[in-house]
Amino acid sequence: MDEVIKSIRNLKGYGMGSRDVRILSYVDDAVLTAENKDNLQRLLFKFNTTTKTLKMKISAAKTKCIITLKKALGCKLVINNKMRQDMKLK
Repeated sequence: MDEVIKSIRNLKGYGMGSRDVRILSYVDDAVLTAENKDNLQRLLFKFNTTTKTLKMKISAAKTKCIITLKKALGCKLVINNKMRQDMKLK
C-alpha cells in the first residue's frame, strides 16, 4: 500500500487546514478524498493504475462515492470500466 500512497502524492486532494489529504488507509482499506469529482476521478484512476501494476485488485462492487455536501454533485466514478453511483450522507 505504501507504493500506492506514494503514487498519488502529487495529485490534488482535500484541503484540511494547511494539509492536502488525498488518502486515508488502514491495512488493505483506503479512502480517497478530493474537493471535487474531477480530482477524485484523477486520484481513483492513478490509484487503480498503480494497484494493477502491483498486482493488487480493487473491488469495484465495494467501491463507493460518498458526498458530504447538502447538494449532491452527481458523482459517478469509473473504476475498471464500471460506473459507481454516489451515496449521500444523511
